[in-house]
Amino acid sequence: DEALGSYTRAFELNPADVSAMSSAAYLLSVRGRFFEALSLAARAMSVHDYSRYADIQIAVVFELVNHPAAEPWFSRAGTLILNQVVYLAEVASARLRSGAPNAALAVLSQELGSDVSSLRLARIKGRAFLALGDRDTARAHFSAAKGWGEFDLAALDVLEGSDRLAIQQIRSAESSMISGNSWPGVRISLAEIYGAMKNRTATLDYLSRAVDLGWRDIGAIEHSPYLQDIVLTDEWQQIRTRIERELEIQRNLIDGS
Repeated sequence: DEALGSYTRAFELNPADVSAMSSAAYLLSVRGRFFEALSLAARAMSVHDYSRYADIQIAVVFELVNHPAAEPWFSRAGTLILNQVVYLAEVASARLRSGAPNAALAVLSQELGSDVSSLRLARIKGRAFLALGDRDTARAHFSAAKGWGEFDLAALDVLEGSDRLAIQQIRSAESSMISGNSWPGVRISLAEIYGAMKNRTATLDYLSRAVDLGWRDIGAIEHSPYLQDIVLTDEWQQIRTRIERELEIQRNLIDGS
């Protein structure tokens, strides 16, 4: 939230600051404020025809709200390839949230040059292999992902009978939240660890908190290898209904603009 305020102030002072607009648009999407994110991304593109991440950001927002404009924007972003890692990560993540791990791996096979060593892409590969049931290969990729793969390694350890790393990750994450970390993805990662631990109450609590902070990615939850039990519960259906209601509001705003 502090970063969003700073970026907003930056482009208010300098209306040509496309980078600040793009960064603010991304943070608005993290908060689930998709209509505002799209509006700001469009504003950035009207100021300058080159915005490093605008096309892929717009594609992801449309995909999350299940809008037909998503695929054309993904195609447009793919022709630009202004940042290979970001493009591949977002497209592969979209495939994972739709329950298509093989398609995600096919996307990631397009890595170019130094992108092969991207920590973010290594983590996504791990998630894809885990979804396919290959724990050993998944673990290797999570380890290669270093900080990006810590939560997954902890949750995977739980699935295999050890909660030592999970307890460390829980303590570290909860300490960061006390210090002000309001990133919804952290709550999702904690929900996954607790899901692996079969702690239903804590899992649902963190899923609900993530939604409070703007998480709107239903697919990432329902296709998570750690949350397969929790998504069968009535409580998850209630949380899902909350997300769908928020997404409908955003779709109506987008279609009415």
